[in-house]
Amino acid sequence: MTAVPVRKQVCDLTAADFALSSVWEFALDEEFALADGTLMMGYLTPPVLGDSGPSTLQPIIITPAGQVAFWCGMIEPDAAMIAGNYARLEDIRVAGVSSAI
Repeated sequence: MTAVPVRKQVCDLTAADFALSSVWEFALDEEFALADGTLMMGYLTPPVLGDSGPSTLQPIIITPAGQVAFWCGMIEPDAAMIAGNYARLEDIRVAGVSSAI
């Protein structure tokens, strides 16, 4: 039996998706280190012509509670979005979850 490829919108990727397959066609599978040393899985857009700034890379950490985006483009994140991102990251730290996600 031939496996059917999984196709998802990048915004729908979860930690379980990366556990299933750490390679996705759209972007690079990366490991990010938080300031406290916690390692997180995520992805970013490959650099274009040597441009590796945040607007090109658009880094995202994937947590069991959802994605945490570090680039919002022209949209300024409101307090609720920022609080949600901190909550997703804090859940990881409290649970003691690391790169084993």
